[in-house]
Amino acid sequence: MANKKFTELTVVNSLAGTSLIPAIDSMDTTPRSVAISNTNLSAQFILATAKAAASGIASLDGSSLVVQNPANATATPTANKIPIADGSGKLDSWITAGGGTGDCIAPASSTDNTIARFNGTDNKTIQGSLITIDDNGTINIPSGQTYKINGTALSYTDVGAQVAGTYGDTTGAASSTDNAIVRFDSTGGKTLQNSLVTIDDSGSVNIPSGQAYKINGTALAYGDVGAQQAGSYQAAGNYAISPTTSADNVIPRFDGTDNKTLQVSLVTIDDNGTINIPSSQSYKINGTALSYTDVGAQVAGSYEVTADREAASGYAGLDANSKVIKDPANATATPTASKIVISDAGGKVDGWVSAASDTVAGIAEIATTAETSAGSDTGRVVTPDGLAGSIFGTKNVSLIVIADATAVATGDGQVTFVVPIELNGMNLVSVGAHITTTSSSGNPAIQIRNVTDSVDMLSTGITIDATEYDSKDATTAAVIDTAHDDVATGDVIAVDVDTAGTGTKGLQIRLGFRMP
Repeated sequence: MANKKFTELTVVNSLAGTSLIPAIDSMDTTPRSVAISNTNLSAQFILATAKAAASGIASLDGSSLVVQNPANATATPTANKIPIADGSGKLDSWITAGGGTGDCIAPASSTDNTIARFNGTDNKTIQGSLITIDDNGTINIPSGQTYKINGTALSYTDVGAQVAGTYGDTTGAASSTDNAIVRFDSTGGKTLQNSLVTIDDSGSVNIPSGQAYKINGTALAYGDVGAQQAGSYQAAGNYAISPTTSADNVIPRFDGTDNKTLQVSLVTIDDNGTINIPSSQSYKINGTALSYTDVGAQVAGSYEVTADREAASGYAGLDANSKVIKDPANATATPTASKIVISDAGGKVDGWVSAASDTVAGIAEIATTAETSAGSDTGRVVTPDGLAGSIFGTKNVSLIVIADATAVATGDGQVTFVVPIELNGMNLVSVGAHITTTSSSGNPAIQIRNVTDSVDMLSTGITIDATEYDSKDATTAAVIDTAHDDVATGDVIAVDVDTAGTGTKGLQIRLGFRMP
């Protein structure tokens, strides 16, 4: 049968008995019917009509499934069945979804190096694209296609075929040192240059020996930085020394007074901003310790310590017009509209207060006794004490000692008067005498005496010069004894005439009293 083939093989019967081997003329190509029988064969036979030539014949056993039996092929995923396409020509339902075992559906074909894209919104179907990334990392966008930055489309010509090293508007250095820190060259913001400082792949920063290391503009020599032990790196006088270990989220504290050494604390701040103080530890406000239970488990946003604070109806509301001290620009010693007041260099805020007037409430200077007595100042205020000490607080007493036509004679107690309550506590502040007929020779002399206290109230008595009418013109003025000038309600005050003069007639005495 070499180089020959069956064009038709038909089962015509199932015969009992021994196997029959058909005798076929190797040169005969005429279709024939051949009967085959074997007691060991089942009643299953193969019909092959007009079948193409094959290199051999498939060997089938009892577990073999062939498409001729429709029960062996199905579009519904079933164990031990041959999949066939569903009504849409798809085998999607036969694919196991999820679990990382592959649930994406690839396209029927693809272009080498193209970027894959999702096809639709099912998050499973992949499609190709026109953009490629070659093995060197070069991204290629076909000519005429759009390139978008933040949604703004750029034409292919806008992107252009850039020369290596000139992409964007920043210009790099001609060469660089591996791991060197990049620096700007000049102030244009677009030109970069190399540096001598490097950061290796382990994160170590290296400053070449002999180069300056600056903290806040102050240069430190390389030797100042030194090769410090892990956890204690510091430039002299500037870097803090950390502890050898720490607890996550704890707040560091200074250890000692050198302003460099740090230590851990028991207080933590977690990633949500919650501050935790261990149970039984103290919490202090302005030096006053509060127990853990005093602080309590407050609702977020309502933490406050109310000790030593006046009761309030709630929190102060702040709006866009509110000013707080935290912003230094809101507080000033210079009077400025809508600013918070702080004291000046002298600790005063006088400049913020308007001057007082008869129509404006404000700041005013207190007038002295002299200014009150002058009575002409319009910018100062008078206190009760200042008024009492001025001429406007003076109480005057005028006594007729001897009638106008009667000759003046010497003697104690020419007249007396009793101090009324209105003069209680006052001091004698002024004295004077007047006569109606002048002395032709000799100066009349008068003394004021506190009979109750048995003391003279003048250290130098009142005198009226000869030929003068009043003591205001005396050569020697009277002097009040300040050790005995006070009077009290009920004191008896007497007028004594020590010298009468010649031909003197009539005598009046005037006394002025004022609060000390």
